Amino acid sequence: MAVTADFFQKMEMAVNKGLYKKYDEKDEDGDISVCTRKAWEKVWSEQKSGDIKRTFTEDYESTVPSKYTKDGKIHCYLYIAIQ
Repeated sequence: MAVTADFFQKMEMAVNKGLYKKYDEKDEDGDISVCTRKAWEKVWSEQKSGDIKRTFTEDYESTVPSKYTKDGKIHCYLYIAIQ
């Protein structure tokens, strides 16, 4: 899915309103699958423990290669819709 330039800014506003929870995981070795798995495992763990309640309406995932990040590491951003 393509997003507009202000997508992350809008998602940060939704996080601040308590509509979403943001997860930002990175992998030192640049492995996208490891980065993504770390982020989702955190979601599932928090869901299982009751720390979050997901709405299962809209979740957004974005992996950003290291050449496009400020710290030079691959990132996986998850925005999970919560109640």
